[in-house]
Amino acid sequence: MAKALNTAMRDAMTADPDVIVFGEDVGTLGGVFRVTDGLTADFGEDRCFDTPLAESGIVGFAVGLTMAGFRPVVEMQFDAFAYPAFEQIVVPRRQVA
Repeated sequence: MAKALNTAMRDAMTADPDVIVFGEDVGTLGGVFRVTDGLTADFGEDRCFDTPLAESGIVGFAVGLTMAGFRPVVEMQFDAFAYPAFEQIVVPRRQVA
């Protein structure tokens, strides 16, 4: 599955320069499951990069990029970390709508 996800992100990044991938250890290490392995080398540090350990900040950044026309792909290491970030998705949507 990791290889399929990597191929999908690689295809999306090749087709659209507005696709940006970021999260914890995704640039340097290729993510905890190596899903983003090689993307930084192929697309540069401005399109695939590491973030601090702050899920709500990562998702908030992605929401802002989306509002600016980018197509962010965020990796969170484990699904339990999505709960602290959920408000970043719900609150901006409510304010924009």
